[in-house]
Amino acid sequence: QQMSLDEQQKQVAIGLFNQGKQSDFDLDGVLHQFKQECRRHVTLVQMFIEVLLHAAYADGVMHPKEKELLKHVTLTLGFSSIKFQQLDDMVRAQRSFHQGYQQTPTRDMLKDAYGMLNMSESSTDAEIKKSYRRLMNQHHPDKLVAKGLPEEMTKLATEKTQEIKKAYDLVKKARG
Repeated sequence: QQMSLDEQQKQVAIGLFNQGKQSDFDLDGVLHQFKQECRRHVTLVQMFIEVLLHAAYADGVMHPKEKELLKHVTLTLGFSSIKFQQLDDMVRAQRSFHQGYQQTPTRDMLKDAYGMLNMSESSTDAEIKKSYRRLMNQHHPDKLVAKGLPEEMTKLATEKTQEIKKAYDLVKKARG
């Protein structure tokens, strides 16, 4: 639903999902092909990993087998285990921030906003602004489409940039 797929696209996605569940599915082969298709567009690969992380947390918790598989995917796609942990921390902060944003801002929301920006309360204003700009640049829908992001994913990219802006605005407001 988040990707606004039409009925035919949904059926294709379900078919591909079911293929991926088969015991003889060549995960590494598909990952290597994906990596080749993305070439030097690391942002697309990162966004793919973020989507996988969000899917893993769909039930509220990432199970150890899911984490093990996602670490394998991340390493196969050329990201370090440190980068995986940063992305995992950022996605957890995003999910928490998104869930609490409709309410009155709390201390936890501010912590999540910093996490979403991949920063901490001890970061300087300049560091936070730099991280905000980098994240907005990485997730901007127009830039991602130019790099090969499927049109169906622009809605996700748009939502992501809105969340990043909300987090940045909350941090700025808290800092005065």
